[in-house]
Parts: sequence; C-alpha cells; structure tokens
Amino acid sequence: MDMKQLATEHARRQQEQMSWKDIPRTEGEIQENLTSSRLSQPDGSSMILDSCSPMGHGEADNSTGILGASVKHVGEVPMKGLAEDILKRYPECITTDDTVEREAADGTVCRESCDGKSCRYILGKPSKTGDNIIVIGANPSSAGLVKSDQTMDNIVKTVARLGAKGYVVLNLWPDRSGNPDLLPNEAEASRAVMGENLRAFADVLAKPYMKEAGVWAAWGGLIEKRPYMVESLRLIVAIFKGSGHRGNWFQMGESTKDGHPRHPNPRIKKPELLPWNMQPRKFDVDEYLASFDRP
Repeated sequence: MDMKQLATEHARRQQEQMSWKDIPRTEGEIQENLTSSRLSQPDGSSMILDSCSPMGHGEADNSTGILGASVKHVGEVPMKGLAEDILKRYPECITTDDTVEREAADGTVCRESCDGKSCRYILGKPSKTGDNIIVIGANPSSAGLVKSDQTMDNIVKTVARLGAKGYVVLNLWPDRSGNPDLLPNEAEASRAVMGENLRAFADVLAKPYMKEAGVWAAWGGLIEKRPYMVESLRLIVAIFKGSGHRGNWFQMGESTKDGHPRHPNPRIKKPELLPWNMQPRKFDVDEYLASFDRP
C-alpha cells in the first residue's frame, strides 16, 4: 500500500472502534473523535399495558389510562414550527382522532392507532438526559407496550451494548405488518398515515434531549418493497435537517450486497449478522438517497 492507502485503512479501522456517538460527520473529523465504545447490559424494562384506554377526543393530556399510564390523543396537540411546515402537504393528518400516545410508569412511550393494531408511530424508552439513539426501521410488526417481538428485542439489546441511555424506534412507514409484502400498494397507501408518521418524527426531534441523538439506519432491503418508503425517507431527512439535529447517522456493520443498511432482525441467524455483534459505521444518508436517482 502507498501512504494514502495506509492512511485510509488506518482511518477505517479507527472508525470501526468508535462508539455510535463519536462517528465523525466528515472524514476530516476522524482524528478529533477517537473514543472507545461504552458497554452496558440491557435494562430488562417491562412493557405493561394491554389495550387502548377509551378516552374522548379533547380530554386532558395528563389523564390516566389503564394501569396508571399517561394517555393523550395526538390530534389535540397543536403542530408548530417545522412540523407544521412539513405537514402542510398532508393536511389529512391534522384530524386523526384515532392516534393515541401512552407513557408507562417506567418511561416507555408508544404512539399508535387507538385500536393498537393498525399503525405504530413511536415506541421506545427515551432518556431525558440525552445519550439517545433514534432507530429508523422499515415498518413495525407486533411490538408495543404489551409485548415485544424479535426485532425489538434485538434493537434493545444492541442499544444497550452501544452504551446508550435511551432509544426511540420510528419507521419509514407505520402500518403494522409482520410480512412487508402485505403492506398497502402505492394506490392504497394513506397520505394521512404518511403525514402522521412525519409528525411523529418532528415531535421526537423537537425534544431538547433528542437533538444530538445518534440515528441508526435499520430498514434493510425492505425499503425496496414500496416506492413510498423512499419518498418517506426523503421527507424524514428533510425533517432532521430542518430540526437542527446534530447527531450522527450510523448503521451496524457493512451494508448489504444491495447497498442497504442492515435490518436488526436478519433472516439468516448467523452470530456475525446479529447487530450487537457488529460495529457501528458511518451512514451517509444523502449519498444513499442519491443512489436511488442513478440509472
């Protein structure tokens, strides 16, 4: 190798050793961001709710739902700033009376359709003191406040191994489906649902303790299942940029053979493909989106 190649290889190895918080935004920052990863164990927090508490639209935000969970209907919360600007193109989402957000006693938050089955917009246990990771998946499956699923288990374990204090899981598309082939086609996809999903991103990024959260790209090749997922990612990135977010985007391990960031729940259960056994790597979301425009 010549000196340039040696320097590039050295920088690559250093980047592999960095924690998710310290992945440099540009290659020139590598020397300034050498920090070893912190390790911690999963907290084993429980999910305790089991259904949507019937609550009339417009009741107080701090009302108490089943099992002591705080419940609020999202339609009553006014949109401001970036959320209002981005979502003007999706006015239908303003009247979504069936979206409810619950916060359990342990701090776990879930925003979903009131039936608990149709859509899930937010699920996680954020830390109000920072050190959070925002996970962006393809679409939710069955996990919620009542139960977990394999993807969520893998996310929680990986977040803990990365040393983060909290996490929030959002998705490119919010319709629940364990089989992405059953997601609505382009003609059936609801613009109101897309708007409500974008609002979830804007609401999360409006929290001061999320401004420097790491962003784990975790949708895998499922983004190719529906064209609206790529459109959704473009709008999500616009929300991140408009919010003043300062955290790093990363993926776990190398990209797939098709160039996508790996999904947390690989179909092939080899140990080396499990996310907590991989190192975080810088993910250039702008370059990734540009790849969809190339012939």
